[in-house]
Amino acid sequence: MGRNDATKTKTKRGGSASGDDEATQLENVRGLRATPQGVVDDDDESDKGSHVSDNVAGKGQELLSLLQHVDHSKLIALLQSGALGGETADDTARARALVKIVRRTLWPLLPQEDKDKFDEDCSYGTNGVPDYTSLHWTALFESVDPAVEAKPSLEDYPHHPFINGRSRVPPSEVTKRLKLPVNTKHATVDTELKGLQDKQVRPLLRLSMHGLEQSAVDLTTMADTELTAFAQSAQKLLRTQSQYILMLHADIVRRRKHVAMQVLGLSEKEATGEETSSATSLFNQKDFDRMRNTVDFRDQVHKLTQKLEPKRKQPFKKSKKKRFPNRRDDSGETTGTDRQPQEKDDSSGTPKKAAAKKTSRTPSAKSSGRGSK
Repeated sequence: MGRNDATKTKTKRGGSASGDDEATQLENVRGLRATPQGVVDDDDESDKGSHVSDNVAGKGQELLSLLQHVDHSKLIALLQSGALGGETADDTARARALVKIVRRTLWPLLPQEDKDKFDEDCSYGTNGVPDYTSLHWTALFESVDPAVEAKPSLEDYPHHPFINGRSRVPPSEVTKRLKLPVNTKHATVDTELKGLQDKQVRPLLRLSMHGLEQSAVDLTTMADTELTAFAQSAQKLLRTQSQYILMLHADIVRRRKHVAMQVLGLSEKEATGEETSSATSLFNQKDFDRMRNTVDFRDQVHKLTQKLEPKRKQPFKKSKKKRFPNRRDDSGETTGTDRQPQEKDDSSGTPKKAAAKKTSRTPSAKSSGRGSK
């Protein structure tokens, strides 16, 4: 007690230098416990920390939007195996390779509207790579529809003189039977396969013969300069063959779409787009817009006319039906609509009923099995 009182008295009087140092150290220790280390209470530092947190929140939202299209079970498996980083890098490399393929080899075969859309998507993507999934890339490669002048030339790859790739004519009896209504399905299948063979498969057969000839060459007997020329020729052949394979694939997908549209009720010209194409149709887009506006105007006028017309009361019509149509009187006869009309006998003048009673049918001799005597 005396020691504590002496300490308090010394503190009140100002104390010594050692007492002041101990109090200062005690306050510093309390401040360190209250405030975490490395954190400075300053306005600039707080602004910087809020800016960093906003950036982290924005990146988190972008990550969540990307993860919405990913299978959660596969994502968990990838995180557990530690292969997510490598898989993402591989997907980015594949996307860049596809962009290079589209720019160098597929670009002349795409329609103009698909080219414009691909350019726009690349501009919004990261480092010129569009944010495409497998569905988008497949749709892009299926949209190959080159015009006649844009198709790859096959002048350097003539037909093999011993291989005939043309579709042959069936016998006359088969042609006659295909015209019958019973064989309509078979006739349609034969027509589609014939067109597919002549337009798409025949060029592939033409290219495949040159590819087989190049694959049979012995490369060990060639010099370095010959190997370089051979590699360039093989690269050109492979590119042309790949382009025609893509054209075949896109043509089959396009024909299936046309068939599905015709099943839903469209005509053949409407399904193929010939009816609305600006190159073949009499009407252009301006004419279609004018007709569409006319239809909307008529519909609007019809609706307004119905709302502006005064409501007319329907005239009251008295029902002609009797209240008790099947009521019977005391004599057992029906009164009302079910009562049968009566006729007068011409000879006696007395009324008689129109419907005669049904007599019971007696079994005949044949039905009873007894013969006539």
